[in-house]
Amino acid sequence: MRAVLCGANGAMGKLIGQILGEEIVGRVSIDGENGVPKTFAELGAIKADVLIDFSHHTAIADVLNYAKANGCAAVIGTTGHTPEEKALIFEAAKDIPVFYAGNVSLGIAVLCRLVKQAAAFFPDADIEIVETHHTRKVDAPSGTAHMLFNAVKEVRADAVENCGRSGEGKRTKNEVGIHALRMGNVVGIHEVHINTGTQTLVLKHESGSRAMLADGAVAAARFMEGKAVGETFDFVIPFADAYGPYEEEGLMELPKKMFFNGDGEFDEERVFVGNIIPMNTTDGQVIKAQVVEITDETVSIDLNHPYAGMDLHFVGKIIDIRDVTEGELQAIRHRGCGGHCKGNCGGNCGEGNCGDGCENGCGDGCHCGE
Repeated sequence: MRAVLCGANGAMGKLIGQILGEEIVGRVSIDGENGVPKTFAELGAIKADVLIDFSHHTAIADVLNYAKANGCAAVIGTTGHTPEEKALIFEAAKDIPVFYAGNVSLGIAVLCRLVKQAAAFFPDADIEIVETHHTRKVDAPSGTAHMLFNAVKEVRADAVENCGRSGEGKRTKNEVGIHALRMGNVVGIHEVHINTGTQTLVLKHESGSRAMLADGAVAAARFMEGKAVGETFDFVIPFADAYGPYEEEGLMELPKKMFFNGDGEFDEERVFVGNIIPMNTTDGQVIKAQVVEITDETVSIDLNHPYAGMDLHFVGKIIDIRDVTEGELQAIRHRGCGGHCKGNCGGNCGEGNCGDGCENGCGDGCHCGE
């Protein structure tokens, strides 16, 4: 691997340099010490596989421009980026491979997955995040704390951050408190407290040395080496990260008369075993249910996603990287109906059975009864 290192004279830069040795083919550091160029302009064009950045968040535009100009991947280990700087990172990812994380430790990656699983298994629990670092750290909360919050938000869409709770006011149900401690020479401690009211689960990661960050950054750089169009992939998404666990409470037995049509007859065209039908909840929301059994008196439905409880295995090859077209977006919106509406949704709705529920569930692409 051929790597360019930005922030080469910093604490992290020195550790990474020691690990990679001669694989570092270019260095940049704002202090210019040890003969290291201060800017990418001074460094000049270098053929490299990856650019590793552990400098300062304000340098991100220069980092990304250099990576794009030289056609190499970028590993961003710097934290504290503003929303505008993050937007630059996401935009650059359209042109070059980018690895961006608030913490490149492999242990933190495991912690994020555990937090997401725990938040899914305890959907009503209170969650608080506490991070501790040395007194020289300038950003608070840490980028890792935000990563942990985002892990929670992946399974709790309504979760909101409350950084540094103070003043008067009760804790709201959907808030996740994030608390920052600064003391001594602590490399980094992150704790996630999950309290159900009857029990508390604490997930904790403690950094013994910055070397673990250097190890993670090097692992990320080797992973990103050579990533481009034509790459194959083979990975598994555990069920907890996909459609969640299968829940027995999702099985319901309903009176058959609930599925009668306007003529007072059972709607056999729409309600049959294996079909997925839209249903309205008492508060007007649209949910999808699969018909699993029909008897003389009842209809049994399953509110679980068809892939609930299943690990998802993906194997494929990247054949192109481009922006999505408006036509493709429309097709995705139309598929959201599940094939139970007339018009653009694929038929099989039946007059009088869609109402507002179909319109809300399918989006603008559904035109029932047309």
